[in-house]
Amino acid sequence: MNDKVNRRWIAVTLIWIGVLSVTYWNVNTMDKIKKRGEKMELSRMENQFLKYNSENISRVLNKRASFFQTVESLKFGFLSVENQLKELAANHKLADAKIEGHLDKASQGSMPIILSFKGTFETTLQILARLQETFPYLPVTSVRITPHGPQSKIQFQIWMNYRHSISTAEGQLSLTLPLRREPEWG
Repeated sequence: MNDKVNRRWIAVTLIWIGVLSVTYWNVNTMDKIKKRGEKMELSRMENQFLKYNSENISRVLNKRASFFQTVESLKFGFLSVENQLKELAANHKLADAKIEGHLDKASQGSMPIILSFKGTFETTLQILARLQETFPYLPVTSVRITPHGPQSKIQFQIWMNYRHSISTAEGQLSLTLPLRREPEWG
């Protein structure tokens, strides 16, 4: 009789070991399926976000790119900016307009520039508005106003930070954004 009981206990133990093994395997399989589903859902949501916002993303990237002028060299870039600022000064009939670029103080991607001229407050406000809208790569860092004589002409100095990026030999630098991320099936 003792032998019969031992066999029954062995059978019950083996059955429980089998049940626990199958349960462990089932839980692991469900976790893997759940993780894959989460990754697929995340990928679907990212693709949907990019689909609905690709226009906005492109606009933001283009706006960001406009904050830097792409040039072949800093000297060519400064020459271009100098000509544009001279044209701006001529259009607004500024007296004694001078443009100073500090190539010696240039750091990677930026260089200080000073625009000095004599003019009125109204003209200066127009110039500042024009700089902001037309030259986003020339942010104004400070303005110095010095009274000059009894007339309404005032000496202005506008400090700007010329932001540039040097183009490479293969072509211009570009910003890229992955449009679709492939899910990982691990």
